[in-house]
Amino acid sequence: MDLPKDLGSRFGFLARLNAFALPFYAIELTGAQFTWFMEVTERISFIIMQATGLPVIIENGLMAIPVNGGTWAAYVSWDSSGWKSLLVLFALVMATGAPLNKRIAGLLLLPVLYVFNIARIWFMFFFVGSFGLEHYGLVHGTLWSWGTAAALLAMWLLWKRWAENGLVKTGHDRAGIPRSTDAPLLRVMKKTINTAR
Repeated sequence: MDLPKDLGSRFGFLARLNAFALPFYAIELTGAQFTWFMEVTERISFIIMQATGLPVIIENGLMAIPVNGGTWAAYVSWDSSGWKSLLVLFALVMATGAPLNKRIAGLLLLPVLYVFNIARIWFMFFFVGSFGLEHYGLVHGTLWSWGTAAALLAMWLLWKRWAENGLVKTGHDRAGIPRSTDAPLLRVMKKTINTAR
């Protein structure tokens, strides 16, 4: 028996999404980390901080900036390197039902998202150097979670609107997410998108 087109579209999207998310799952399950990626991210962040006049130095593997009463130091951890958001965006772009050439073009958003992550790191050092540590926890938590989610979703949705321009959409809502799916991640994404409208 053939599946209804709506149901087949939903299953197809979820199957592709999970298939392209396999690298993400593998890294999460194995706890693998790529030191070179953290080091490159830290080095790029440091160069940009120095170029923009932030008085940051590197000592003992930490980036340090002067604050009232001493210095504040941090390093680019595996999670703060931005690998999760990059792999999630990769999976979303490749799982979308757009032509292959447009999906490949969509991968050009990965460097853009990486630059956004560098900007987050720069901003945290700028904030601490300018305003101290009093509200660091709130700003860090907000920027690291909601800031990344907003940037990722905005990039994906803007690209998706361009990539599927002129295509007949069936079984998808205005955000391009399959209707009536039970996937928790997609429910959260859809709620966030609808709230932002």
